[in-house]
Amino acid sequence: MLGILGCACAIRLYKLDAGLWYDEVLTYVGYARMPFGEILTTYNNENQHFVFTLLAHACFKLFGEGAWALRLPAALFGVASIWALYLFARQVGSTRQALFAAALFTFSYHHTWFSQNARGYSGLLFWALLSSYFLLRAIREDRAGLWLAYAASASLGIYTHMTMMFVIAGQLAVYARELWVRRGEKWPNRWAGLLLGFCAAGLLTVTLHALVLPQIRAGMQQTISVVEAWKSPLWTAWEIFRGLQIGFTGMVVALGALLVI
Repeated sequence: MLGILGCACAIRLYKLDAGLWYDEVLTYVGYARMPFGEILTTYNNENQHFVFTLLAHACFKLFGEGAWALRLPAALFGVASIWALYLFARQVGSTRQALFAAALFTFSYHHTWFSQNARGYSGLLFWALLSSYFLLRAIREDRAGLWLAYAASASLGIYTHMTMMFVIAGQLAVYARELWVRRGEKWPNRWAGLLLGFCAAGLLTVTLHALVLPQIRAGMQQTISVVEAWKSPLWTAWEIFRGLQIGFTGMVVALGALLVI
């Protein structure tokens, strides 16, 4: 695992100082250069990924305002997410399967790209995997500390990116299923997950966002997509199909693979 993480770190730090693209420039100009206190109290639009912005600001203070310093938190979150995947995968499979999954992540083009993108997406992935790991352990071991660790990682996930709420909705469904399946068992701390896990996560989330809640509501009402078509699921499906660029032979192989699945 240490070898895998070493490879992942080398790949994600390679050419980290390349030129910034549009969304990264928005983060650079609009948020990362703000004073610390102003970052905590500003939410102009969805480009504000609080945990990433705070870490990028800290990197600016330590290393100067270069492109690689702006991207460094994303790269570190990318490497950390591979470790988090390994932890999570060991809860649902064997150690060998977890290592193979981590290796696939390490050499994944998309994972590398997002790990070099000065945004909070690799951080979102890290918190999603880590919170899922704590969730499974908490359900199995029924320890208060694990539920609190879940609450902390889940709330930090939302503080990194709002779409973490969809992950938490899925995790809540897993917990609800567990309550139903074990409804006839003697389970003294049956509701610990609801109180120490999900309710605590909600409380921490509201606390972290307390200073910007009015801004978030106003910002969501004013959000305008740069490309309106991006909101359409049909456009997404068609672009995925076009992006594959499959010829006749490739289509036969794809259909065969689909049949096997």
